[in-house]
Amino acid sequence: MMKRVLPIAVACVLSLATSMAQADILINESFAHPDGNLVGQVPTPGPGAAWAAHSGAGSMPVQVSSGAIILNHGSGSREDVNSDTGLMMGAGDRWYAGFDVTVTGGTTNVYFGMFLDGTSNFLSRIWVTAPAGGGNYRLGFSNDNSITDADGEVFSGDLSFGTTYRLVSYYDYTAMQGKLWIDPVDESSPGFLATDPGYSDPVTAYAFRQSSGDSSQTIDNLCVATTFDEALTCIPEPASLMLLGLGALLLRRR
Repeated sequence: MMKRVLPIAVACVLSLATSMAQADILINESFAHPDGNLVGQVPTPGPGAAWAAHSGAGSMPVQVSSGAIILNHGSGSREDVNSDTGLMMGAGDRWYAGFDVTVTGGTTNVYFGMFLDGTSNFLSRIWVTAPAGGGNYRLGFSNDNSITDADGEVFSGDLSFGTTYRLVSYYDYTAMQGKLWIDPVDESSPGFLATDPGYSDPVTAYAFRQSSGDSSQTIDNLCVATTFDEALTCIPEPASLMLLGLGALLLRRR
């Protein structure tokens, strides 16, 4: 009987371990795709649904270049893209998104990264905007579609063109607000909490946007997760890894 039960137990533990190891990481995307259009590519190493266009499909597509994507802003219709998590946010949920960004070009106000509900409800928007001092640009962060109405939007200090920064943000469904960090060490690092009016929208995806403007963003190493650390590092939490180790131990005992 033991010989029959053990393989079943091993299979169940490994199945559960694999599920739990990926459960908190919802999208893991290194953009290790061939140069060309992003739409249709499946996030690698995963999970995450194939990239789809939710606006401006077929016009000025988002491009993969040397293992990253390029968002170009300018005149005319431009493609916006998203990857779906396969889940839907609800009461009590908070999702985090982390990615590397390098900005070049100008400082016209434009938001380029956000959580997405449907095709037009955007949450926790990350903006490029003009510097306040001697830097090249600042990042803005808002819960709504404006950073100019002074009702709770927040701004970084001045940043430098051509420098890569690790951004982590969250969207909190119940609190109806988001927060942004730049090059954080952990969740206790200083961040920027937007207090402008927000929404409880059932987010399912993370999205990038191209629009009018004069800047471009190079985006790499996107990770959407239910914990800050996983969004920052794209490494599953230790509990999940321990469960995987238990499965491996059972296999060895077999």
